[in-house]
Amino acid sequence: MHLFRSLLLFLWVILLFSCAKQGFPPGGPVDKTAPRIVQTFPKPDTTLVALNSAVEILFSEPVERRSCEESIFITPLPADGVIYQWKGNKLIIQFPKGLAAQRTCVITIGTDCKDRRNNPMASSFSLAFSTGDHLDQGSIQGHIYSDPPIKDVQVWAFDLQENPHPDPSRAAPLYITQPDAQGRFQLRYLSLSRFRVFAVQDRDHNGRYGAQSEAIGVASWDVLLTADRPSHTDLFLQMAVMDTTTPRLVAAFAPNQRQVDLQFSEKMAHVGPLTITAGEDTLPVLSSFLDGQNPILLHARTVDQTTERNYTVSLAHGCDQSGLCIDSLQQITFKGSGRPDTARPRYVSMMPRDSSRTVPWDAVFHIRFTKAMDEKSLRDHFSMHDSSRSKVEGEFSFPDPTHLQFQPFQPLAENRLYHITLPVDSVKDASGNRLADTLFVKKIKTVAADTLSEISGTITDQDRSAKGNILVQARSLEGNQYLQQIPGPGPYRFENILPGSYLLYVFRDQDGNGQFTRGVPFPFQPAERFIHYPDTLIVRARWPNQGNDVQLPAP
Repeated sequence: MHLFRSLLLFLWVILLFSCAKQGFPPGGPVDKTAPRIVQTFPKPDTTLVALNSAVEILFSEPVERRSCEESIFITPLPADGVIYQWKGNKLIIQFPKGLAAQRTCVITIGTDCKDRRNNPMASSFSLAFSTGDHLDQGSIQGHIYSDPPIKDVQVWAFDLQENPHPDPSRAAPLYITQPDAQGRFQLRYLSLSRFRVFAVQDRDHNGRYGAQSEAIGVASWDVLLTADRPSHTDLFLQMAVMDTTTPRLVAAFAPNQRQVDLQFSEKMAHVGPLTITAGEDTLPVLSSFLDGQNPILLHARTVDQTTERNYTVSLAHGCDQSGLCIDSLQQITFKGSGRPDTARPRYVSMMPRDSSRTVPWDAVFHIRFTKAMDEKSLRDHFSMHDSSRSKVEGEFSFPDPTHLQFQPFQPLAENRLYHITLPVDSVKDASGNRLADTLFVKKIKTVAADTLSEISGTITDQDRSAKGNILVQARSLEGNQYLQQIPGPGPYRFENILPGSYLLYVFRDQDGNGQFTRGVPFPFQPAERFIHYPDTLIVRARWPNQGNDVQLPAP
């Protein structure tokens, strides 16, 4: 009995101590607190700072020193650089030749500054002080957009009075800051002047824009700050990696005796006529087209080639998808093939996708194959019918020989099942090879009328003299996208759209090319004006979302 009581007491003590040890694992909770700056010298907005002063910045916790040093921007940047020294959590910045006289100095620490647990600063920090008797008070606010998001972004402002034609790939900006996590930025303590602003992805941290590898956003106008208007808001920049290299013809090869494939250095938008010669002889080209899935390739159909004979392809015209065009005659050689074309074509894809259940009533159907197809066999054997076997009549077209497009003459019935069939033993490619697929039966269902809704509003433009169509895009987070073009300021309306959470995007197509023109950093060409609607639009079935008015900004 005594032994039993002792054992019971022992187990109770173990249980008590095991309960007492519950809590955070050894080392405490994970540190997710962002570092911040708690004190500076000089204090913010101090004037008449001595020219031989050093700057001191005290952080709230130990930081990763290299990341912080690389995220510091000093305006104006001394020509002979600065010296960084650390004492615990304090950073000391020394200026070997002293501060500039009668100047506002701005020291910005960007969000790349991290603590020792890799937590970045929540937002950039700017310390402004002056060696003169006043601080410059100009400011520029705006928003940077990129899809997908881009890292290592900085905002650069060039003073056009000091440098009228700045080239960001060669010159350092006078003012630098970083956007926050949402893309918002603010350049503060600017002098009253005219500025050119860029958003630059400075991946290598060399203070220069690398045109071949780094993204850039070009503003739609230069910003003028005056005594009457020292602040400017709503400057928007859309970032992208800009293609600055003209396309080249880099390879040619013959997969069979009636085909030549050309490879370019860039994705092409269109390619002009080409000729193929062998000595004094010409190899007739029957047709040519860019690959719909991979437009760096162009497929050309020829008459029968001579095996192992050397042929030369020549072309002088063609432009890539960035609008850059071939600037000289392109020539390349290949060996002819005697191999017959026996490869069977395969189905690649259909849009709307097979088994889709929310297909619009006015849908146009796109079917792609791996090879150039015999158009007549597709026209003769393509069939689309509903669940009651009623045939859908429509118009056939071929954007390229691998791409069948079918547009019904009449809108499809709502909430109805449709089948699309192709008899695989009757459909063939341009060489007579039949489809490799054993079965081609696709089905889709149209959307029910009571599922749909709409978005509407009015577009206005601050620039009343502006010209060009206005393009409005509604894109849902679920992947649905709708585009509307209106001739100028006025109402817009997206009808019969699927429910979802939508983002609204508007731009003025000033050059009339039907797409957003991003501008050029040097020689400078401004981007077209655009705006992203600030709120996400929630669209519910049979519940129109109205009154979504948008105003295009202007200088």
